Amino acid sequence: MASHETRIPASGHDASVPAPQVDTAAPEARHEPGPDPVCAASDFARQAAGDRRSPAAKRKARNERGLTTLEWLLIVAAVAGIAALAVVLVQNVVSDVSEQVAGSNARFVAAQLAGEQIVVEAKRPKDDQPRSVEDWGDWERHYETKCDRLRITYGDAGVEEEDVANMFKRPTDEKRTDPLDDDDVLSAAISGVPEAGKPQAVCTISE
Repeated sequence: MASHETRIPASGHDASVPAPQVDTAAPEARHEPGPDPVCAASDFARQAAGDRRSPAAKRKARNERGLTTLEWLLIVAAVAGIAALAVVLVQNVVSDVSEQVAGSNARFVAAQLAGEQIVVEAKRPKDDQPRSVEDWGDWERHYETKCDRLRITYGDAGVEEEDVANMFKRPTDEKRTDPLDDDDVLSAAISGVPEAGKPQAVCTISE
């Protein structure tokens, strides 16, 4: 019976098993993936020729990136300008209102002084009275009318009819048709109820 011998390769490996493949190429000869030359050329051409995207595309790209530092600075500056303008407007309004109030108060005081001056004029002697004032009826009518006009002249200061106390009455011992022939009686005019020898002369403005 013939004997069978199993031959073993000299290398000591089973010939039926394929040997592992070893990359024997030199390191410098290996190929590493790099940027696509076509895309790179396209990006370079777009940068060289300028960004020709539509405004909508640019806005979309900018929105995706967010606001730039310059845009934030512009926004902050605009807000600060609006705030400063608001402060100036408020100051102007306050100043105008203060001036109006001060002017109104000054006019009201002027109305009060005018009323006092009318009383002074009513007490003057007969020779210093207007020519139209001949008797006690003329005297009452003249100064009541003059005092009543104050609410019209100083109406812008808030002077109203109920603010004016207007009373010019002859003495109780005189008739309306009696002439003004006694300067002492005129000068004796009082603010209260008229009496014998004392007419009433009142023209006051109260708040």
